Amino acid sequence: MKTKRRIRVSALIATAILLTLVASCNVFENNNPIEGSWFEESPVNSAFEDSLNLKQRLELTFFSDYSFESARIVIDGSTEAILGYRFASGGRYSLLHDRLVMQTAESFYSDDLELYVPREELKPVTNVERLVIKFKVEGDRMTWIYPPCPENANCLGTQEFLRKVN
Repeated sequence: MKTKRRIRVSALIATAILLTLVASCNVFENNNPIEGSWFEESPVNSAFEDSLNLKQRLELTFFSDYSFESARIVIDGSTEAILGYRFASGGRYSLLHDRLVMQTAESFYSDDLELYVPREELKPVTNVERLVIKFKVEGDRMTWIYPPCPENANCLGTQEFLRKVN
């Protein structure tokens, strides 16, 4: 009798512990704060296109399977139409607390003197990049915080992205 009772109590305790662990892991919630599309844009300053309202936009999309895509595009500032591409890449990413690691698997760029080209004219790049940065998300704003810059180098300290609303 005592053995059956001990087994039942042990099973109940084990079940309670298991349920507590599962609940604390948020198994059913999305804990990925960067999943979705983000962008940063600035005006294009080019001798070729002085009379046009052009913007260059860096767009990043982080997918739930921990893959990402990025592209630097040139858009018409009046219509928001994509005019062409400067580069595109894709790869995998991982998150650990406030660290973002992005490993590029494929990259394409424009080696043309033109300001932008159609996506299909981008040329493959053979080097693979790995970026490790700190990040923080506050509402619809994501900030990347780069490591300290070596002396006499031209580096970014931070970079801000806005969440893209589709």
